[in-house]
Amino acid sequence: MRTARRNHPARRAVAAACLLAVWAGGCQGPEQVAPIGYCLPRPQDLARMDRVVMVELSYDGRYHRLGEQMSRSLCRAIQDRQLFHVELVGRDDPRLDGLTEKLERCKTLKDLAMIQRALCCDAVIVGSVRHYEPYPRMQVSLYLQLLDLKQGRLVWGLEHTWDTSDRGTEARIRRHFRRRVREGYDPLDWHLTTISPRFFRKYVACEVAETLEPGPPPPQGGGPPA
Repeated sequence: MRTARRNHPARRAVAAACLLAVWAGGCQGPEQVAPIGYCLPRPQDLARMDRVVMVELSYDGRYHRLGEQMSRSLCRAIQDRQLFHVELVGRDDPRLDGLTEKLERCKTLKDLAMIQRALCCDAVIVGSVRHYEPYPRMQVSLYLQLLDLKQGRLVWGLEHTWDTSDRGTEARIRRHFRRRVREGYDPLDWHLTTISPRFFRKYVACEVAETLEPGPPPPQGGGPPA
């Protein structure tokens, strides 16, 4: 005769407790924090970069210096990674004369060759600030590309919106503040990042730079690229 063990109240209680624990862990655990959207198909390509130029991000909004400010924060954060030498070039730099439209559209191999000759670099970082709002909640949307000018291909791309009202963003801000920011900001603590444009830009820049994860170094002796 088959018993009804699966309907035993004690078993149901244990199963419910297990499901509750899994649900709670899944909703609150750091491994569940949604990552930012980026593409790095060949991480080893970063190890081949020597000199990279970052062109000041374009921005058409009402905060006139935002493109410059965000670009400086990004450049510093990427420099701190010590992956390659990176130089920030303003959009009014004379070396960019006649190249602005080429930097902002789909680029041909001829365009990339012209950019390489003008800027004397291996690769270029280009992009834009597509949206920014400091109030009532901090928001920024970035679109970035790292282009290998010698190989004529995309090395890294990023497109993401940071919104401090989003739970995933908030969780990453807390984690970043614990790992990277020194003490002395009480009582605001990590909330400072959600109300200070300067701290918010710095946080976003650090998170962008962390997506540049290099692969193994290229083979010695001038071997062919992987």
